[in-house]
Amino acid sequence: MTLKCFCQGELVAGKVICADGFFPRLAGLLGKKKLLPGEGIWLKPCRQVHTMFMSFPIDVIFLDEKGRVIGLVENMKPWKISRYFSKSVGVLEIAAGRAAECRIREGEILELR
Repeated sequence: MTLKCFCQGELVAGKVICADGFFPRLAGLLGKKKLLPGEGIWLKPCRQVHTMFMSFPIDVIFLDEKGRVIGLVENMKPWKISRYFSKSVGVLEIAAGRAAECRIREGEILELR
């Protein structure tokens, strides 16, 4: 399933892949060369991510059950592990720099549809 993500009515990513099963979440972005500004992946459920075996940085947005940003890791480099967010129900991974371009901050509400 492909979703679109909006923040305050602004399109953040128009092609978000939904990874809500064990194997799609396990694979995540492995094997991709890069993420384009309009692309992303929604990992659900998810409370922590890693970028092991990846070759490019990403922006990582942790969301609660209402879509509120409860954690944001901008420009997460390969071979890193994020902090654990116990209240996170899912994670949106988008191209590095995109969160800043869209002025996404903690407390913002993101809409996935």
